[in-house]
Amino acid sequence: MELDQEEALYEFLENAIEPFTADDAAQYVQNSGQKRDKRLVMEIIAYLDTRKIAFKQDNRNWVSRRCCFESAVFTITPTRLELLNGILIPGHRCVPFANPMVMPHRYQFFWKGSPVPVTTTEAPPEELYPYYCIFGEEFAPQYIARENSKNEEAFNADPYEDPPEVSIHTLDMRGLYRECSFIPGDRFIVRTLDWKECRFEFEKTGKEEWNRADLDNWLEIADSSFEDSFALLGPGSSTEEQIAFAYWFGGKRMREVPAYSLEEFFYEKTNRVETVSYGIETRFWFSGKDIPDAKCLQNFAVPPDRTFIEDILYKKNIPISEFVILSYIKDAFFRNEKDIDRVINRIIPPVVNIEEAEWEIIADYISGA
Repeated sequence: MELDQEEALYEFLENAIEPFTADDAAQYVQNSGQKRDKRLVMEIIAYLDTRKIAFKQDNRNWVSRRCCFESAVFTITPTRLELLNGILIPGHRCVPFANPMVMPHRYQFFWKGSPVPVTTTEAPPEELYPYYCIFGEEFAPQYIARENSKNEEAFNADPYEDPPEVSIHTLDMRGLYRECSFIPGDRFIVRTLDWKECRFEFEKTGKEEWNRADLDNWLEIADSSFEDSFALLGPGSSTEEQIAFAYWFGGKRMREVPAYSLEEFFYEKTNRVETVSYGIETRFWFSGKDIPDAKCLQNFAVPPDRTFIEDILYKKNIPISEFVILSYIKDAFFRNEKDIDRVINRIIPPVVNIEEAEWEIIADYISGA
């Protein structure tokens, strides 16, 4: 796919609030002013499979992140530190219910229809990292640095030491905590009002209001869903991707209450999922196990960013790009050849077995290039 087509596809996904087909996405991309391309549907399917930016519902239909998470509910459990200071730090609390393209300090929260006021909080970075570590412990400083230019300057001043203090946007919850008589252990039920713009609504629930059996049911589903995510997708491209797919595999119950907050699940409740090293990054993984090397992950690791045609040839051990194929086509024009089969025979050695359907796809690509 070309860059303009990719941008149009992302725009389509940001606004898709119902399940869609690859034909729906292709029509939107072409209606946005892109040139007509009969290979576009196949390329969109390959792109969605590779980038994991939508969920596959069945062999025909896909579900966007917005469709999956908008109007869903989750929980946030304020910490004692937040209750003492009358604040709430959004940080990673809304993963995966927030648009990952929006930074946490841009989220908007509402209480009984009114926006929750925003304030700033100054603290040493190490006190704030726990509120961002679900993004990946290695990325927590980057999220804090991007809060404002002063933080960025402070982190860049010394690449080997954290700055003594930084400032972040937090929610001013003093009035709300008093109004609700909030105590440690109480939770907020958070409803996603607008996934694209990251708008959320709070509702308070007491720590004893939910039945323990219902919470245990959610915990069992969450454990199984994360294990499914690891088994089917491997470590993925980010922790956010792992989490999003776990919530998808868990079905509707994962996106309902009663439920634990994501922090409670990872750091207090589960004994089947833990944070492990993944090169210079971290991922969530099966408890007590290391992420195997790339050779062992080849059946479910994220594939390289290849187009549909490139992927067909790659699986035949012909790792060439579309630019190489276009060179063969230009050479055929120079030779005044009109037989597509001759071009394919030069690209694909005779010893390589290729199915008739694959041959037709490649021939169709060459004829339309």
